[in-house]
Amino acid sequence: MIVVSDASPLHFLILIGAVDCLPKMFGEVVTVPTVVSELTHDSAPPLVRAWIENRPDWLDVESPTTIQSLPTIDAGEREAISLALELPSVVLLIDDRRGRLGAEALGIECAGTLSVLVGAAKRNLVDLPAMIEQLDKSTNFRLSKQLRNYILNLASNDEQ
Repeated sequence: MIVVSDASPLHFLILIGAVDCLPKMFGEVVTVPTVVSELTHDSAPPLVRAWIENRPDWLDVESPTTIQSLPTIDAGEREAISLALELPSVVLLIDDRRGRLGAEALGIECAGTLSVLVGAAKRNLVDLPAMIEQLDKSTNFRLSKQLRNYILNLASNDEQ
């Protein structure tokens, strides 16, 4: 399976040290040039910039042949959605609600940072409570207490 990633899932997974679970979960991991530009921008955290500038061999960067006309969606998300439409058996990693709704309306399967972490925990690749704690405390990821508790409860019920 191929996963096409927008900027925010890569950003957050890099910051919490969980980005290496992507190739283990999906096999092929692809992003687009605009996402690379966003992650190397001066406003990106130094850890994120350093990681993307020295990206691992498992992360491919590809450009779509056609960019979809999605005026309410930002350039990186629009480019990632466009590439996802061109590749077979794709999951799009995207956290932005507008981008996700636009992608789903086009028939693209979507997942976000939290679903990656839950999936990684089910494969024993990460400690979910520790990752959620780090995501909540060390990043600007928006995570309500209700959602945090829901995910942790779901994960603990799966273990039983």
